[in-house]
Amino acid sequence: MPRNRAFSEPEYSAEYSAEYSVSLPSDPEHGVGRTHEVTVRNSGSCLCLPRFMRLTFAPESLENLYQTYFRRQRHETLLVLVVFAALFDCYIIVMCAVMYTDDKLASLLVASIGLVIHILLYFLCRFGLLPDRISRKVVPYLLWILIAGQIFSYLGLSFSISHQASDTVGWQAFFVFSFFLTLPLRLMPIVLITTVSCGIHTLVLGVTIAQQQQETIEGVTLVRQLIANIAIYLCAITVGIMSYYMADRKHRKAFLEARQSLEVKLNLEEQSQQQERLLLSILPKHIADEMLKGMKKEESQKEMQQFNTMYMYRHENVSILFADIVGFTQLSSTCSAQELVKLLNELFARFDKLAAKYHQLRIKILGDCYYCICGLPDYRDDHAACSIMMGLAMVEAISRVHISQSTLECLHGEFEVEPGEGGKRCDYLKEKGIETYLVLVPKTQVNKNGINGVKLSLTSSNGNSPLLINTKECNGSINTTCTTPDEGEAEELDTRVFPKKLVSFSTWIDRTRWARNTWAMSAIFILTMADIVDMLSCPQPLHSYANKNSTSTKEIVEGCIENPKYYIYIAVLALMATTMLVQVSHMVKITLMLLITGATGVVSIYSWSENFDQYDQTRFKLFASTIVPTKISMTVMIVVMMLSFYYFSRHVEKLARTLFLWKIEVHDQKEKVYEMRRWNEALVTNMLPEHVARHFLGSKKRDELLDEPQFRCITKIKTIGSTYMAASGVTPESNTNGFNSGLKKEEISDKERWQHLADLADFALAMKVTIMNINYQSFNNFMLRIGLNKGGVLAGVIGARKPHYDIWGNTVNVASRMESTGVMGNIQVVEETYMILKEYGFRFVRRGPIYVKGKGELLTFFLKGREKQGSFINGSSVTLPHQVVDSS
Repeated sequence: MPRNRAFSEPEYSAEYSAEYSVSLPSDPEHGVGRTHEVTVRNSGSCLCLPRFMRLTFAPESLENLYQTYFRRQRHETLLVLVVFAALFDCYIIVMCAVMYTDDKLASLLVASIGLVIHILLYFLCRFGLLPDRISRKVVPYLLWILIAGQIFSYLGLSFSISHQASDTVGWQAFFVFSFFLTLPLRLMPIVLITTVSCGIHTLVLGVTIAQQQQETIEGVTLVRQLIANIAIYLCAITVGIMSYYMADRKHRKAFLEARQSLEVKLNLEEQSQQQERLLLSILPKHIADEMLKGMKKEESQKEMQQFNTMYMYRHENVSILFADIVGFTQLSSTCSAQELVKLLNELFARFDKLAAKYHQLRIKILGDCYYCICGLPDYRDDHAACSIMMGLAMVEAISRVHISQSTLECLHGEFEVEPGEGGKRCDYLKEKGIETYLVLVPKTQVNKNGINGVKLSLTSSNGNSPLLINTKECNGSINTTCTTPDEGEAEELDTRVFPKKLVSFSTWIDRTRWARNTWAMSAIFILTMADIVDMLSCPQPLHSYANKNSTSTKEIVEGCIENPKYYIYIAVLALMATTMLVQVSHMVKITLMLLITGATGVVSIYSWSENFDQYDQTRFKLFASTIVPTKISMTVMIVVMMLSFYYFSRHVEKLARTLFLWKIEVHDQKEKVYEMRRWNEALVTNMLPEHVARHFLGSKKRDELLDEPQFRCITKIKTIGSTYMAASGVTPESNTNGFNSGLKKEEISDKERWQHLADLADFALAMKVTIMNINYQSFNNFMLRIGLNKGGVLAGVIGARKPHYDIWGNTVNVASRMESTGVMGNIQVVEETYMILKEYGFRFVRRGPIYVKGKGELLTFFLKGREKQGSFINGSSVTLPHQVVDSS
């Protein structure tokens, strides 16, 4: 029957499936919807185990990563084993000190030295004072050797009077089980060291007893006791392997969940950073942050309009860099910047609503030019008619709609036109021989809600498109879960083999947590009570034990009194089983442990008092008064083990709670990143078409030159065709923009005040060097024509549906004219800019007065370089004839 099951339900598939897989996001370009599989295979190095218990991750690199994670998780658990060893040392010291005699000095010294070593080792590991290699590869084996040596020292020094096959068997089983719980090793090494320990312990006991009691020992009795020891060791190893297996599955599940959460979080962070980079390439950071805050506030208030706030700020003394923008020079000369922006904002807000109505896609705003397209990203046969309807709706503001001959041919006679005579107003149209027309009114009345009977529908650019965060890909399709058809077949097979009621009852227990816990605790309780009842049913020793010819007395000696310690060892195994209840709280465990320990202690001290006394008299004879009674030592032993297991349970629960809190924290961080990503995506898709936004979000290309630290005061405004527009001094970090500077204008020196203008000039020179490098590497001959100007502007966001960040003012128009009237390979500035930049060491060539549309004649200069060369600056440029170098 196939065992592969998808990791669709973490709670069940990790806990009940022997082989499971998990889907993890892997493609940062396409989001978290694309995944890859991580499988846990039924194979491993520990071949002694059944196949379903040998788990390993399919990618070897992931398995190595998990083993590193597992060792780190168990590093603190290793300290628990050190505490166990220290408690064992304390137990030996107390047992020797209570009934101290000279022959116990050696045992007392060895236990004291061991205690000091364990305390020192604890602090070294606790505070990370040991090298990682030693702590990872040496300390676990060193601790095993120390504990094994302590057990054999206790066996040889404390029981030298008369050895029995049951001596230190309880402690040996206790530490065998503890090794599986605490050592940061793979299962195979733990199985080997525990097998070696138990084998050596059994061999030493057998050889020692056979040599000491050659005359009185009965071979059958010794073999029977050694077999009992082996049975106890096998029980401890089996329970330990099961505990290790359950812990391994739990750690693997936590590892996969943590890895999945982290990978989704990192994936979202990467996508969010891409969105933020794209967003910041369109809007300045402070504008984007405030718009995001406004969006969140408006959503919380459930407002329909998102961008009814004008995010505008006035900036003084800024410098401009851009080229070839069609401006509105005459209008800007007659109106103030505030009036101009207010007019454009009101006009473009109405245009945005009309664009949505007539299926127009606004691309960008070029000064006073509103640029929209119909037929993108989805093609429409009636795109020309839609555009004409858009133009007619705008006619009140912009007069007639001017079209070309090719557009007229697409209208199929639906509109009345008249000659436009565009060639008389535009030399380009006249040169190309393009016939133009002016649209009057449509010949037929067009439905207000559609074109040619096609119903119009308004679609938000950032509509509901839930992100595929909790989905995964199965056989090429995206689903929320992936299941296999074999599960139903397995259920049908169970109903055929087993009775239906038994299957139903087993399934109910398997799926009900409290039923599972109650069933397990009941089994442990029944096992303990069976041991107690067996102890109570054992007959008491006869007072006429001196009569060795009595048959009944001999039976008693060979029965309960022969070695009562094994009943206590059964209680130790019950404590181990209680520790395996990983899904119950420590309070439930301590209650069950107290019940087991209390019942065993009461029976040992009171009900079995005469049995243990008779055992001591038989074994130690004259030395019985110099040792701690066995009933007391065994009770103290089981109490120490109970405290140790309780300490381990508390430690495991602490780790589980820490892991749970960490998972909650990762989940919260993931939700925050997802929320930020959603807002960034909404803002980006509000400014760019969705298919264009996806293209740029998947690309890692950036403005590398603009990212240099020396150009951090420069803000990219936009690109227009082959031209690039940027401004300096419009960021909050500038000292002259009035954002975060507490200094008054007169308190700022001229050099500090205009530093951003010098940085902008350096940026222009760096662009020339960059284009030269591109020409050299690609065998091209690109050339730049750059215009610079300084002055005041108004910067902000306009638009109702798609916000657009731009700058306006006379400074912008003059900078545009400096570019359009410039010369290829040169940077042109006006006289005011020249007077400031020459103080920073820039070199200029006087060009002379030139005519500028709307401004008349302006004296201009060419920026050639800087006296002090920077890392990007190169004074070389294309030299024009008849240039006069300025000597001032």
